[in-house]
Amino acid sequence: MNKTRFFAAVLAALFLGAQAAWSAEAVDDREYEFMQGVINARGPGVVILNETVKVKLTKDTKFFDSAARKSGLRSMGQHKWLYVEGVKEPDGSITAEEVYYLPGHVSRKEMKKYGFMQLP
Repeated sequence: MNKTRFFAAVLAALFLGAQAAWSAEAVDDREYEFMQGVINARGPGVVILNETVKVKLTKDTKFFDSAARKSGLRSMGQHKWLYVEGVKEPDGSITAEEVYYLPGHVSRKEMKKYGFMQLP
């Protein structure tokens, strides 16, 4: 009887461990997007970059300046440059996790000046 309980507990632990691993993979399978662009339009909870990319801003979105210091939504204005990191949604939009204000377009050569920027 004790062996049966032991094996049942081991099987339950293995099953729960496998289930946690499967859940972690599902989260990691999300397609991440890194992009920079100029704001063409702004609405409640959304900005349009480069005339076509819809970027959703949530209460969890973090804002930074170009030196990676915390900033806020107030700094966002039309025709400002942004660097956005977030999850690409099935409709093609990006749900921003982090937004950085840029002084202008940053070329590939200049990216190394900004430690937060990753190549798209």
